[in-house]
Amino acid sequence: MDYVGVWISTIAQVGLLWSVYHELIGGVYLFKPISSFGFLVTYIESPHGPAKHGSLIGKGLLFGALGDIMLMFKPDWAFLLGLVSFLLSHICYTLAFVKLGVRWTSTASLIGVASSTAVLSQLLPWLIPNVEADMKIPVLVYMCAIIIMVIASLGSAANSERPLAQVLGAIAFMISDIFVAREKFVVAGFENAGIGLPLYFYAQIAIAYSAWRR
Repeated sequence: MDYVGVWISTIAQVGLLWSVYHELIGGVYLFKPISSFGFLVTYIESPHGPAKHGSLIGKGLLFGALGDIMLMFKPDWAFLLGLVSFLLSHICYTLAFVKLGVRWTSTASLIGVASSTAVLSQLLPWLIPNVEADMKIPVLVYMCAIIIMVIASLGSAANSERPLAQVLGAIAFMISDIFVAREKFVVAGFENAGIGLPLYFYAQIAIAYSAWRR
């Protein structure tokens, strides 16, 4: 079967969303790690092995899977550990894109900077007033890290063997995090998981696929 990781994650996501909707915590504990396992499988099932930046992508995926486990739990310490795990994930992805060769002043990079500035101008006034005082700095650091990662993905796309997967994965990851923040700090609701979780898992799958050697 081709793309086994995609199938694993997709089927598990159905169970995960069903569990979230019906508030079945046992189902979340079961299906969320399996959903994450799917993007790890996607990375390792590359028929020709990873591209030159692939090892860093692999490390980022592992940190992402660890972050997924941390975010299953409700205490603030678990959320903070999850935030750190995803921060390390974005650092790995950024370093991977730098290894590909980022043109920071390219048209794509500058579009990323302009778009990120526009997003932040709307996001910060909406989010930061709702964030607890001791979490403001970690959240701001994380936001900066993911924006740099997205810009780096755009700036290195011309050197990537699978540029579309790389860029779409990075952007979808950033959008999914908005729903995580909305759930944690602004308004809780199933729509956050219903939109954010599939965006996130397919973003990770796309990033894993972008590391496949042609």
